[in-house]
Amino acid sequence: MASGYASRWAALPPIFLQSSLERGELLLWLAGELETAGLPRELAALAVIESALDPQALSSAGALGCWQLMPATARRLGLTVRRGRDERRDVAASTAAAIRYLHELWRRFGDWELVLAAYNCGEGRVERALSRVGASSFRELAAARALPAETLAHVPKVLAASRLLPLGAPGSPPDGDPTG
Repeated sequence: MASGYASRWAALPPIFLQSSLERGELLLWLAGELETAGLPRELAALAVIESALDPQALSSAGALGCWQLMPATARRLGLTVRRGRDERRDVAASTAAAIRYLHELWRRFGDWELVLAAYNCGEGRVERALSRVGASSFRELAAARALPAETLAHVPKVLAASRLLPLGAPGSPPDGDPTG
């Protein structure tokens, strides 16, 4: 799955990745923060796919910032979200919140592809799909088309980006418990 997206990305004109690559220092900082927190550096690719590393990025659904956190999720993770002050635009605060969320999702799913799917469409939706289909992996959910099309495309995009961007060791996020 991811290799198909990687091939397509690699064939695109260089301007496609320019905004993300211009933010190279931010990308490396995010990767370092993830690594310091015991998470794979490759998860920094998630912020590239979510927002092209733009702290001002706003989705039509209301997700905001580099990590594209929804208001309710951001509040649950301890960020201030109100008129005049929205910490989802604060790179350091939102990165700390995203790290907490990724740890939470890892504890819940124990599989990086499921973590990425849950980050995109919500943990409840992923859990319901796993139960409904009797699946135990993202690949089974994808084969059954049990998640939204956006999510089915999102996971391989993040995996492809993790292989193409200069984040550290090549490859998709490793298996194993990031908490140690």
